[in-house]
Amino acid sequence: MRKIFTLLIVAILATATSWADTWTWTASTKEDLGTKTPAAVTLNGKDWTVTRDNVNYTNFTYGCIQLGKSKAPEQVTLTTSAFSGKQISSVSISCASYNGAHKCSIKVGNNVVLTEQSTSTWSGDENSAKPISVEKLSGSGDISISFTDGTRALYIKSISVTYTDSPEPQKTVKSLAITGEPTNKEYYVGDAFSTDGLKVNATYDDDTQEDVTAKATWTHSPATFTEAGAVSVTATATFGGVSAETTCPVTVKTIANTKETAYTVAEAIKLIDNGKTGVWVYVKGMVSEIVTPYSTQYQNITFNVSD
Repeated sequence: MRKIFTLLIVAILATATSWADTWTWTASTKEDLGTKTPAAVTLNGKDWTVTRDNVNYTNFTYGCIQLGKSKAPEQVTLTTSAFSGKQISSVSISCASYNGAHKCSIKVGNNVVLTEQSTSTWSGDENSAKPISVEKLSGSGDISISFTDGTRALYIKSISVTYTDSPEPQKTVKSLAITGEPTNKEYYVGDAFSTDGLKVNATYDDDTQEDVTAKATWTHSPATFTEAGAVSVTATATFGGVSAETTCPVTVKTIANTKETAYTVAEAIKLIDNGKTGVWVYVKGMVSEIVTPYSTQYQNITFNVSD
């Protein structure tokens, strides 16, 4: 009886367990990549295709796959059907990019699972990389990595796909609902709106519901605040091909001030700690130390101020 019971447990575990596998490609050198055939690319035994506006296109540089052209916005897509029929649980790419604006999307089947926009925070070092990952997907089908728009090209240094052999039954998103309020309601000119505090709930075609806040992609208008005052932000969440939007009133302030509204030292330090730099402002306080004596050549002096 004990032996039969043990075998039954093993059988249950064997049918309930699905082991994931991970495929990874990493760029080697510029010379190695330069021998690849344009448009048709084989990466670690998997076939990929690169298209640009429906025209086959491939460019390899700096030991990377280059998507897009420098200072020439265009849509370039790297696609593979090598994982068709698989249940894909994550897609991750690592990119090295020069300073500029970039929009990158990762799509599994017909489902856009990530749209990321970055500005000048990306490094221009060809040996550095920024990871862009999508986890806990429920999609299967062709994988597409697209450079959709930007002022600088996108350089992919590595691609990683985690998958299982048996796709799970697919559910269709019927509707999305946005609840909650943004945590931050006060901004400065030049800031971007934060969706922290907003929740996204999906209703599927079988009437089941799921909190998809971590999976949804966001866009908001305005993208960044350019003027001070009361601003109404339209935030749009997208998941499973369905979108929902909400309106969030916020207050936008300017960092620049006058002599009459000069910051205290504590206020100025708080602004610096929050990344508000590169702006000339008035600060009031006591001169506590002369750091650099007056220069007759440059007509300036450096000193510390305290409250």
